[in-house]
Amino acid sequence: SLQSITIPDSVTTIGDYAFYDCDSLESITVDKNNKYYCSDEYGVLFNKNKTKLMLYPVGNTRIAYTIPDSITTIGNYAFEYCKSLQSVTIPNSVKTIGNCAFFYCDSLQSITIPDSVTTIGNSAFTGTAWYNNQPDGLIYIGKVAYKYKGTMPENTSITIKAGTKGIAGSAFEYCDSLKSITIPDSVTTIGDYAFAFCGELTYVTISNSVKKIGENAFHSCKKLSNIYIPACVTEIGKKAFGYTYYEIGESVEAETTYTPFEIKGAKGSAAEKYAKDNGFKFVEHTTHTHSYTAKVVTPATPTTDGKTEYKCSCGDIQKTETIAKVASLTLSKTKYIYD
Repeated sequence: SLQSITIPDSVTTIGDYAFYDCDSLESITVDKNNKYYCSDEYGVLFNKNKTKLMLYPVGNTRIAYTIPDSITTIGNYAFEYCKSLQSVTIPNSVKTIGNCAFFYCDSLQSITIPDSVTTIGNSAFTGTAWYNNQPDGLIYIGKVAYKYKGTMPENTSITIKAGTKGIAGSAFEYCDSLKSITIPDSVTTIGDYAFAFCGELTYVTISNSVKKIGENAFHSCKKLSNIYIPACVTEIGKKAFGYTYYEIGESVEAETTYTPFEIKGAKGSAAEKYAKDNGFKFVEHTTHTHSYTAKVVTPATPTTDGKTEYKCSCGDIQKTETIAKVASLTLSKTKYIYD
């Protein structure tokens, strides 16, 4: 039944779940002398310099809201369960949208993400009308690859489209049919759990633009036996590569590293530090000019597409061409004829 709250100037810290399940909360008012927080005329909570939107009261009945131009970060759970909101306007100043930021905002149909946004957290738009209305497949929002929706076909290879700046948290999590992923030179961030539990993932190309790889980004990708991490990557989150779970009893799992797994990268790089900190083999990767002379063909069958890959000796793939599955098969005494 809590409808409003006034925060005095003495408060220095407010946790993520401080007002969880306060479904009737319509406004938050912060004392103007508070050194750490402030609020606006709509009862929305911000940090003091108004660069982070921390909480939009879940009981507020407004159907539209425009985020102030000073905001660079929309915090974790900021609009979670705000069921009255139908549209949100996000300014070009925003760079980061946190975990579950708009989680189950049932009525949210209209949302435009500016090109300034490079990082979107796990489940940021899960349960919104906007997300539910998207077709199956890889969903992009603004310049971010947000989420693969629906059932992925077997042996899928994906190339993130050029110009994409970020891969959202959990974007491909549990996509068991994903075999390979190619990340273009425009991407700067790979979110937490972005490719976690992709059990069939065997090949990843990380571009020379990526700066940050989030925590558990490739957790439990047990068929990924090696990875080249370019020197441009300066931040690698905890357990981003080489970790998985194993059962130690009924409904009980433990976490461990898996083998074989090796990391290739430049000497003195974040890749080398991650390998050493986590006990993985590190192979120094020297700069060379790619030569895509190897042509690897996976034949098509009547039920699955095939593919042709053009590879360099270092393992980098220049391009992948799909070979359509066989439309029909005619048998003769001496040979097979494919139409």
